[in-house]
Amino acid sequence: MSRKTIEAFRASVLKAYVTCPMMCRFRYVDGYIPEQRSSGLIRGSALHAAVHTIHRESLFKDSVDVLRQKWDEAVAEEPEVPISDEDKLEGQKADAEEIIQGYASKKYNRDADVVLSEARFTVDIGKHKFTGTIDQIRRKNGALQLLDFKSDLAVPEDSYLANDYQFSIYSYAMRHGEFIFDDDTKLILKEFPSDLFWYHLRHHLPYKKSGKWGKAGDERGDPFIPVNRTEADLARIEHEISQIVRGIKMGCFFKSPAKIGSCAGFCSYTGVCSGTVEPRKRESGAELADMTELVAT
Repeated sequence: MSRKTIEAFRASVLKAYVTCPMMCRFRYVDGYIPEQRSSGLIRGSALHAAVHTIHRESLFKDSVDVLRQKWDEAVAEEPEVPISDEDKLEGQKADAEEIIQGYASKKYNRDADVVLSEARFTVDIGKHKFTGTIDQIRRKNGALQLLDFKSDLAVPEDSYLANDYQFSIYSYAMRHGEFIFDDDTKLILKEFPSDLFWYHLRHHLPYKKSGKWGKAGDERGDPFIPVNRTEADLARIEHEISQIVRGIKMGCFFKSPAKIGSCAGFCSYTGVCSGTVEPRKRESGAELADMTELVAT
């Protein structure tokens, strides 16, 4: 009996596993095509691509045009996966246009010293290899800042940010890993970020009406949500990450009891999981790029 296992891990793999091990298996081990995708996912993809492009090509004045192009690309990206809430696409697109316009209007973004954008990295944590992509690294007052762009509806609780593996792995990569460019050249920073931020893009979305939270036309808040990490924190996470990786490599996949009943809110494999939908398998692509065939004993 053969199965697939993950050879190089990403932060997204660990996040999927701690959310629901079975979801992690369907996506990253079995390579199943998602049953659906949401307009929110498309919004996030388009915004990430637009932010990267306006910095790389200095297109701040054309930010909305860039967003519209990236939106069309995101919608067309996976034609085999239906959009679950297609009726919300236009509203999400309008919000994204306002968000990118607000982002581009800020002097602190236009004048930012962006060291790396959409930066691919590889790093060894303990005995395990990790790969990933950091949204943006800036240099301010001589020190490096790590920014992770998010378009979620709400800012997470401090307890979530304190335990999020993504920020820990990204910080570890800046200190101990190497960054790889399209021409295969590499950069080693060997520098721990002085500041880490969950950059909440939706805070650039202006209020439509005046209320207790603010006046019509005002943005919703400071997008820079600080995340606390120290180098001592990174030393502790090596053990935690090793435990999760061990579970994945041992094939320890199960349905998360805490999530059963609310799966539709975050999982794109509910039909496969319940046995009501026949899984469709990816033949190749990014989701399977980090996998290798093994024979189960």
